[in-house]
Amino acid sequence: MDRQMYRTTQKKQQGIATLMTSLILLFSITMMTLFSARVNVVETQIAANDYRSKIAYEAAQGGLEAALAALQSAENRTFFRDNAGVKGADGFIDSADIVQPSITLANGARYHLSYANPIQNDTSLIVITVTGYSDDNRGMRTITQTIQLLPLPINVPRSGLLVGGNEVDTINFRNVTPEVCDSDSVGLPEYDGIQINQGLNDRSTDPDTLFEKSFNTNKATLKNIASIINCTNCSASNFNGMEGGITWIEGNVRITGNGTIGTADKPILIIVNGNLTMAGNNTYNGLIYATGDHEIEGGISRVNGAVLVEEDFSTKGTLCINYDPDILNNVGKAVGPIAKVAGGWRDF
Repeated sequence: MDRQMYRTTQKKQQGIATLMTSLILLFSITMMTLFSARVNVVETQIAANDYRSKIAYEAAQGGLEAALAALQSAENRTFFRDNAGVKGADGFIDSADIVQPSITLANGARYHLSYANPIQNDTSLIVITVTGYSDDNRGMRTITQTIQLLPLPINVPRSGLLVGGNEVDTINFRNVTPEVCDSDSVGLPEYDGIQINQGLNDRSTDPDTLFEKSFNTNKATLKNIASIINCTNCSASNFNGMEGGITWIEGNVRITGNGTIGTADKPILIIVNGNLTMAGNNTYNGLIYATGDHEIEGGISRVNGAVLVEEDFSTKGTLCINYDPDILNNVGKAVGPIAKVAGGWRDF
């Protein structure tokens, strides 16, 4: 009897041991399965996060490239400044004053642009910040690029009036007096006028190469970075807010009125791809270029800087030119090509 009970007890103990072993193995397998599933979930999440991050980064990089391409045009840089100077009362670009483009791409991702000038009252150095977002807004990447707005490489004319054509109307050349061109009438006229001390005109100027020699680029390239004005009858008000920039007028144009265009420290470059007629009593600070003929129809046109004409020049009114290399050296500042500053790219 005792032997039988011993055998029964031994079998029960063996069964319990087998059951416990099976339970332990089942538990181990279950834990391994759960762990593997968890690892798969984590890896899926990591892959999804990496995908979102890449989408956001590509959106940000795309926004940066779009900004760089847009800023090649001086017209697209006007929001950096207002008529008083740098936007923002403290001399720094105020993001509340400018439109911050937030663009949604075809894949649902989007980017947001902002700009800043690290140097007070100076917009030649700009920091572009672009934040990209994935299509579900769960991924975000920010990159910055510092750029330098380079001056337009202008070759300052050797005299106040360069004429490339063969004919020059001299009707009023010797009729202009210092009193007409100089309100102070002290010594030599402040506005040297038609009687330019630095040379009436340069007859050796070749109209076919005058543009390239003056601006070190072709007309199509310069037009691309200029602000375009579409008017055949313009006045000084058409040039408001364009101080320090490049204005391109396509076709023949007549500029009339009584006002001031450009300033001494922010002179304007006016390029007329056609014939230019000036009337009225406007004062121009900067450089005027006409690819066709240039006529002074009437009134007194005062130019602080220089006038370049590819074809012929004639006058029925009065042209007073104050040939000023200092003003001419200010033409085209911060409106030329842009360059990335070395070490100026950051990825957050």
